[in-house]
Amino acid sequence: MGRSPLILLLGLAARAAPAQQPAVPLRYSSAAGLTTRYRTEVDAWLRSPMFPVADTSQPTVHITLFTRRAITAPDSVGRLVFSDYTDSSRSDMPAIRALQPQMVQPGDFLRGMRTMTTMDERGRGVSTRVIETPNMPQDLPAVIRGMQGLAITTIRMAILAFPEGPVRPGETWTDSLRYDQGGAVGLQNSLVTVGGVGLATFRLERIESRAGARIAVITAVASVSAGAAEPGTAATLMVTATAQMDFNLDTGTLARSQMDLVGPMATRVGLIPVRVRMAMQAR
Repeated sequence: MGRSPLILLLGLAARAAPAQQPAVPLRYSSAAGLTTRYRTEVDAWLRSPMFPVADTSQPTVHITLFTRRAITAPDSVGRLVFSDYTDSSRSDMPAIRALQPQMVQPGDFLRGMRTMTTMDERGRGVSTRVIETPNMPQDLPAVIRGMQGLAITTIRMAILAFPEGPVRPGETWTDSLRYDQGGAVGLQNSLVTVGGVGLATFRLERIESRAGARIAVITAVASVSAGAAEPGTAATLMVTATAQMDFNLDTGTLARSQMDLVGPMATRVGLIPVRVRMAMQAR
């Protein structure tokens, strides 16, 4: 028995519904004066001869940052400019301190750190420059300074690359990742400071309404090669990253980012397996 015209029309409408969802443009805000506060937690698990503790529930490194991100006037060629200022921080190496309390104690080493980032409104052509790190002691072990550089690199990777045109939920796009991250006094000789390149595939999962704001939920899978500077030799960090970013479509700002990175870091003491988890939340 054939189907009625009404049933056929309803079936066609149901199949066509997803394609009729409105496409939305994804763009960062360029509103000078707009300020967003973030709390960022970074945990890293490392395994090498330098670290006698294997991968346990206690991270090798834990860093907490409270920062302010302020948008300033566009630069001379119209690129978006924002600065991040760290109001307070806490850096610790729990797994190492448990065995060697004398090696390192928790510290507020990144308080007062200021960085400047330029990019276009699609999050491309990103350059981050460390302006100052006034509370980073020069006599800290290089590995501890390196962990600060790793934290900055992880946070830097939370900047998404957006497609040129509007996108609908379910659509994907692929973009290269290329970033430059200049060192400053206090971050010299860090393990990861100079920048990197990679390739990421993004997907707009859905658009939610939260507290009256439209939030685009975006997932990403990326491979990244991060350049590094270590005393006497070069080091590299090859990682795969999975992430979920929540982007506020109404303000053009990042609402939340969670990222997991896994991969080896090549250093002068050999390969160091690295696992990093980062969560960045607007407050």
